[in-house]
Amino acid sequence: MLVIGTLYSVINPIHEGTDELRHYRFIQYIIQNKSLPVQGEEDCRSQSHHPPLFYMMAAVVSAGVDTGEGVCVNGQANPFWGYRQWEVGTDNKNQYIHPPSEQFPWQGQARAAHLARLVNVFLGGLVVIVTWLTARLVWPANRWMAIGATPLAAFLPQFLYMSGTLNNDVIAALAGGTVCLVCVLLINRPGPLNNPLKWGIIFGAAYSLALMSKFNLAPFGLPLGLVIMYKTLMPLLNSADDRDPDWQGFFYAGFAFVGTTAVLAGWWFLRNQILYGEPTGFRILTELWGAREASSSWGLLWIELPGIWSTFIGRFGFGQIPLPSPVYQISWGLTFMAIFGIGFNAFWHRFNRDRLPANRDAAIRPHLLLLGLVALIAVVVVFAYVLVSPAGAMGRFLFPGLPAFALLIFWGLTLWPKLLGWNWDRRLAIGLNVVMVWVSLWALFMFLQPAYAQPENMAEREPSGQAQQIAPSGNVIFFEPFVRLLSSSVDDLTVTPGDTITLNLSWEVASDPFGDFYFFVHLIDSQTRTLIAQRDTHPATGNFPMSQWTTGYQFEEQVNIEVPQTAHPGRAEVRIGFYAPVEGYRLAISDQFGASLGDSYLVTSLELTERTGPYPNHQSINFDGRARLRGYEFSNRTPAAGEPLTVTFYWDLLDPRQLKHTDALVLMYWEDGTVLEDRQPFSAIINASQNGSTGIDSRTLQSDQLPLESYSNFSLILIDQFTGERVNMVTARGNWIDDELSLPSVQPK
Repeated sequence: MLVIGTLYSVINPIHEGTDELRHYRFIQYIIQNKSLPVQGEEDCRSQSHHPPLFYMMAAVVSAGVDTGEGVCVNGQANPFWGYRQWEVGTDNKNQYIHPPSEQFPWQGQARAAHLARLVNVFLGGLVVIVTWLTARLVWPANRWMAIGATPLAAFLPQFLYMSGTLNNDVIAALAGGTVCLVCVLLINRPGPLNNPLKWGIIFGAAYSLALMSKFNLAPFGLPLGLVIMYKTLMPLLNSADDRDPDWQGFFYAGFAFVGTTAVLAGWWFLRNQILYGEPTGFRILTELWGAREASSSWGLLWIELPGIWSTFIGRFGFGQIPLPSPVYQISWGLTFMAIFGIGFNAFWHRFNRDRLPANRDAAIRPHLLLLGLVALIAVVVVFAYVLVSPAGAMGRFLFPGLPAFALLIFWGLTLWPKLLGWNWDRRLAIGLNVVMVWVSLWALFMFLQPAYAQPENMAEREPSGQAQQIAPSGNVIFFEPFVRLLSSSVDDLTVTPGDTITLNLSWEVASDPFGDFYFFVHLIDSQTRTLIAQRDTHPATGNFPMSQWTTGYQFEEQVNIEVPQTAHPGRAEVRIGFYAPVEGYRLAISDQFGASLGDSYLVTSLELTERTGPYPNHQSINFDGRARLRGYEFSNRTPAAGEPLTVTFYWDLLDPRQLKHTDALVLMYWEDGTVLEDRQPFSAIINASQNGSTGIDSRTLQSDQLPLESYSNFSLILIDQFTGERVNMVTARGNWIDDELSLPSVQPK
């Protein structure tokens, strides 16, 4: 785990981890100010609401590095970060632009961050050890249980990823695992509670570790208290034991538990009380970062469950680097099998006591109940956080229960063969080790590393050192004076609205640029000469900005542009170019003979075919379960002077009760910024719903409403009359998309 965790740390650029920049600022604040930050009084945001244990450890390790910068460092933001973030790929997955100075051997800020990351790699190794020790204590006669359970934690891609970045979720996993370990140790002690002061101090130290790691581990005091109570009441639970419960020992243990916690962690809560007026600091956290109303957020639990699961298994960055869907589906299937196996085992145990395998006896029942309680607490805490925080749907918040999850899942999987009389513990353990190691390396080298990789220099492929020539598809085009376009093509010359156009490009750097220019792709309607779609990005979809180019470098890239589902069928042009980010001017283009080609280059023309379906420009767009847009049409997309324009929409009614109170709103956006509205109620749809037919909603705009000197972009919006808010479009899974549907443009003659 330490080797692979270090690889994750080295390969992942600094600050790309979830909230890593704010974690880094917390560490630097401690180093540079020799004190802890106060929420709301910082010059820039950090994770100052968290308990400081991890940050103090990281500060000790990285304090010797002179970064030459203050606390409020910022990376060079990639303005195109997160493009279609739910998709597997490498398109603008980098939140920041990473200069060559961040490469090994690291200097300044990069060195400080990577040294601090090693603290988490080390803590991750301790989590693995704690998981192993807990499994050996629960199943002392079966070492294969530890061998099989440990890799579920050690080589979980998300755990390795978080171990290689700056965060307090890894130390939270260590704290949760430590709570499990000390509880199992006490349960394994023969007889009732002995040495209550010693165990109270041990439990208090474990709970202090939890409290000083992350505030959401406060409920982990429950299993600690219950185990002390269990050992106290053992004489009552064992009919063969004629002793009375040791209530004196119980109170001694409780006193030592509370006293140790107060000494080790109480100062943090006292500080919060003095600074913020309450011991957790959570109230000011919600004031600064925002919060949800818990009573109205219950429906979000089901919607956000897939996100929680994927970010627990492996979804890197801020969630914009997912793994292929089968990874999440298979892992969920195995987890479900384990849970069902545990439930079926309990059923089998109840009705087949005389046929129980040896490792399913009553001796491990308290351990399994403990592990189940810890796992349940971890899940409940995350669900509770989802109800009150927009940032709550993160699987890493389940890490305090990771050792318990690993033990329970592997145990549950081993129960299925045992029901058939087969002991496959060894086979399952070896198989899981092989699979988990492979998955962790596969996720690293096939998804994380490519997401931040600079494109290969094609000029270095030739062993002789000569420049590798990329065969052009036509004439070499110059984007003055920095770059030559050697070849260009698209995958398909016939596309349908809703499809993706893949543009293949080959470039050669002609001279070192003096700064960054952005690359654009425009899809232009050949009839109206208006914009259908566009992509703006740094070259190489975010990973190779112009400022990092060197003369002679040759590279290839693929750029995707999404054709809107509402695009009108017809001919379209694919044009490309470069423009200055601030000034907005474009680079001039010329051919190999020096003839000017303007400021955008025509790559190709293609055909947009009509979407098939029973309605014009067939659609299937769900407006929050109220109505579904099935199609639309314009009477004329190039109206002449004095000619009215009719826009017709075809609707299916989904929920008449809500739609009664909803208006349709068509907005016209003009080039000069003027906004005109045509607002009408959905009377046509409501009337059509009475006989089950499709509702037709037509809007006719008279000539005096059309600005003939310019073109118009149309958008369709639904407004709830009761709340005044826009109605969101949703996917089939219920995820919100947007509250405004863009329609094709109209260009008057």
